[in-house]
Amino acid sequence: MKRFGDFVNKRKSYFDSNLAMLIIILMVFSSVSLYSAQKYAQLDIDYFQQQIVWFVVSGVIVLAIFYFDFETIMKLTPFIYSFGILLLLFVLLGSR
Repeated sequence: MKRFGDFVNKRKSYFDSNLAMLIIILMVFSSVSLYSAQKYAQLDIDYFQQQIVWFVVSGVIVLAIFYFDFETIMKLTPFIYSFGILLLLFVLLGSR
């Protein structure tokens, strides 16, 4: 039986901390820029809050993908690709 510690150590070896830090820095800079632009533009929609929500949603998705094994993701790739094409068709048909 595998221990949870083995799973965590295996996942740590695949984690690129430099890339994660770069992404976090870009997220912070984009959020600050958006907040400052929105402060002076007097817009009705709160784009800063929407951006933060999308950052959180994407972070959860990235962590979920990080949990799965590479082989499992490769097996699911045709289904994920088909689902994406189906969503694009819905957008195309819904815009008419």
